[in-house]
Amino acid sequence: MRDRRTRSWCRISLAALCLVAAPPAFAQELAGLIARVAPSVVVISDGGTARGSGFVVSRNGVILTNLHVIAALKQPLVTFADGRNFDRISVLGYDRDRDLAILKIPATDLPALPFGSSAKVKVGQRVVAFGTPWGLSGTATAGIVSAVRRHPRIEGATLLQTDAAINPGNSGGPLVNESAQVVGVVVSLIDSAQNLAFAVPADELRPLLRTSEYAVTPEELKRYLLLTDWAPSILPRRWRAQGDFYSSSAPSAVYELEGQDDWMRVRLLRPVPEASLGSKLVLSLVRTGRGYEGHSSGEVNCETVRTSSKVPWRQGNAQIAELSLDRIEVSFLAPMPPDPQGDCRLEFRRHSVTLAPAAETEPVPATGEPERLTSIRARRTAFQQRLERLRRDCPDVRAKLARDCVRVTQWNESSCRNLDDLAAVCAREGL
Repeated sequence: MRDRRTRSWCRISLAALCLVAAPPAFAQELAGLIARVAPSVVVISDGGTARGSGFVVSRNGVILTNLHVIAALKQPLVTFADGRNFDRISVLGYDRDRDLAILKIPATDLPALPFGSSAKVKVGQRVVAFGTPWGLSGTATAGIVSAVRRHPRIEGATLLQTDAAINPGNSGGPLVNESAQVVGVVVSLIDSAQNLAFAVPADELRPLLRTSEYAVTPEELKRYLLLTDWAPSILPRRWRAQGDFYSSSAPSAVYELEGQDDWMRVRLLRPVPEASLGSKLVLSLVRTGRGYEGHSSGEVNCETVRTSSKVPWRQGNAQIAELSLDRIEVSFLAPMPPDPQGDCRLEFRRHSVTLAPAAETEPVPATGEPERLTSIRARRTAFQQRLERLRRDCPDVRAKLARDCVRVTQWNESSCRNLDDLAAVCAREGL
């Protein structure tokens, strides 16, 4: 019996020895994957002390990491695997609930990591986490996707659970699949647990990356974080209207936002062409719970064919219906543009404006379009000249109708029809 047990243990030991001596194909592929990903992973430190990780998402110096990694940095430093250091760092945007931040460094031709589809990630799929656990840069740990969990704070959002070894310092590092594509960003671990960590799925990173056209310093970011928990919506300073309050199809108005924890102001910087009829707009909004309410005010520069006047307006019930990283939807009462052929009448109606990020360097020309105003003024001059002719001719038209068109015959039918048309014009113009 003892010999039989001995032979069994020998067979088991020999099998284990074979597994160690002959690494599986994945271990060989893993070496190549690490070699591809490692140059894109960075160490984020404070005065030389490693605080977390990040990775390159754009060749022109855009880096993704965790918000908690950079929020308290005093002397931020980004270090690459090849030893390059960058201490000039700006913050392009962040998502507080998902604990994400986008950085920008003055560099080009960087090795950016491609994104995979986290929607296609399956439980049990192999993944590799990269980062700087306990300050040990260049660390890679392999594991699987253990589960896909609901996000504890964001309705409809998810987190990828992984058993890859994650420690303090891995925060902000990439979680990649076997094709070296980013499927998540490491955000948290449970201190007292083993092989239990979480990552934000790659598909939820794209809206944040689309807003990364702005730059603030880490110091300015800290100020925003202290001021308001709505800062992700206020941080981008310029926004472009996707549906302006005068024309839902005009995409060229530019707005500027400013705000604190209890109020927000949206100011029109550049109007769409139609907005030459409404040259100024200000929304002053006061925070009420999870939203903002206030009033809209401005000045309508009513340049029409008949009149030219400036009409101040002020209406209540303005409100922000949606606040998110990639759009702000504002609903308010605004004047309709008056009919260019009619009187300068203003009718108020409710409109919604969806504001999307606009480039910070985009020029902001003076209010109004000179060509459009010139055209309106030329048409107004022609209209006034026509009106003068009508004032002069209308009495004669009515007299001729009364005298010559009492009886319409084949000889005067055409002339009387023209006189009738002219008389109708005179009546419309009140002459």
